[in-house]
Amino acid sequence: MKSIVATLLVLALVLTSAGALLTTVDAQEWLPVVVLAALAYLGTFTLYRRVRDRWAERYADRRD
Repeated sequence: MKSIVATLLVLALVLTSAGALLTTVDAQEWLPVVVLAALAYLGTFTLYRRVRDRWAERYADRRD
């Protein structure tokens, strides 16, 4: 459940940022903006999952 909520929040942030950028750039420049926003979204969640897995391993080692 937490993962779904986090995904939706980050997606909303990325879409809002992309929307704000789209209003400031010309119509011909929208594709790079959307691609960069998508890459930022994927990179954020990749980093988040790595950190979460590392912390889970550390706590599992402490419990043993």
